[in-house]
Amino acid sequence: MKDSDKSKAQLIEELAELRKSEARFRAVAESTSDAIIVTDHNGVIIYWNEASCNIYGYAKEEITGRSIDVLLCEPEIASKADAFATYDEIRNAPVFGNVKRSYARRKDGGVFPVEVTLSSWESGDRFYFCSIVRDISEKVLAEAQLQKKSHDLVERVKELNLLYSIAGLIETKRGGPEEVFQGIVDLIPLSWQYPDHTCVRMTLEANVYQTADFSPSSWQQSAEITVDGKMVGKIEVYRRAEKSGDDEGPFLVEEQKLLELIAAQVGRILGRMRVEQEVKSLSGLLPICASCKKIRDDEGYWKKLESYIKDHSEADFTHSICPECAEKLYPGLYGKKKSGKNSD
Repeated sequence: MKDSDKSKAQLIEELAELRKSEARFRAVAESTSDAIIVTDHNGVIIYWNEASCNIYGYAKEEITGRSIDVLLCEPEIASKADAFATYDEIRNAPVFGNVKRSYARRKDGGVFPVEVTLSSWESGDRFYFCSIVRDISEKVLAEAQLQKKSHDLVERVKELNLLYSIAGLIETKRGGPEEVFQGIVDLIPLSWQYPDHTCVRMTLEANVYQTADFSPSSWQQSAEITVDGKMVGKIEVYRRAEKSGDDEGPFLVEEQKLLELIAAQVGRILGRMRVEQEVKSLSGLLPICASCKKIRDDEGYWKKLESYIKDHSEADFTHSICPECAEKLYPGLYGKKKSGKNSD
């Protein structure tokens, strides 16, 4: 066989092998759910698999021959994640195959998050580039939901810690009412989303309690404090600086609910303190009738014992009868019961 015939045979064999390789590539590329896009060194699309049609919305015949730039987002959008590398960066990169996150654009203009694996190869004096693109919209949504749940869990733990700490202040009874209410005010910012930017003021009857760094602003939320249905004060929470890009506003919905819960608890504390004070006012010498047991009040009127105590506290009475009075008032009935017990 002549050298020229041998070279021709090798060329035919190599061409056949190349066609087999191309067939295998197409079989794999058309069966995957990821978009596979091949471009030349100028960024012109020369191959576009079926999954690319589903992801981007372009048919093969309308996208082939166009620049891949139509699929890319503006820099300010792509900068939200790792942006697409330029073709020069791909060509000069020491390692290919790194997965990068970015944003892509569909035919209808919709923007969606993607993971992109980039690679390149050289054939003669030309470079070719392959982008394997995966739509991660559901993945990003799931990550955002998980992040929100984790954030909400942290906030709920902070709320529980606040309520537990307030209960601790009340139970330990350290100091007087002034220390308790000031302690509650100082605890509140620690459970808000941005404690360093949160300050609190509580107005309670003639008294005002506030955090050391109190500085009111236009971002404010409040809750009324009531005792026996009457407003006796309110708690105000201010945020000194609004977080940039905060879609929920300066405060969370849950923070308003927590503030109302704290205000209700303060109302109960104040109501309990009033009762305790009233009970204490019953101490000392009380004028009481030696016969009917009525008590003379501060205005000189004689009141039944139960009426006087009811007016000066939250205690109420239920009526029963003691054994001595039962025997005296109902001797026959009480005697029979007593006899029955003795016979047993």
